[in-house]
Amino acid sequence: MDRIKDTQKLITELYDEYVASLKITPKPIDFNDIKSIEKVFESIYIGNSKATLNRTPYPQKLSSKLREAFADLLLLMDGVDLNIPKETPEDAAT
Repeated sequence: MDRIKDTQKLITELYDEYVASLKITPKPIDFNDIKSIEKVFESIYIGNSKATLNRTPYPQKLSSKLREAFADLLLLMDGVDLNIPKETPEDAAT
């Protein structure tokens, strides 16, 4: 549960920085509603794609970090934590 809260906090910080760098009106994120999370995640992805196609300035590194954090959050909400080390067969034998 702490990982979810930490990831939500990271998303909020990165999203505020992202919105400020693009000087756009932020879309509200309701962390209790997966559709809301997916909608903002998708808008960031589409913005990145449009900027790439149009060759316009875009905060690529920030966008990448933000999309990574959104993906992590969605996985955590599905009960998948990729940061937990997997047990190898050698570990099980000892």
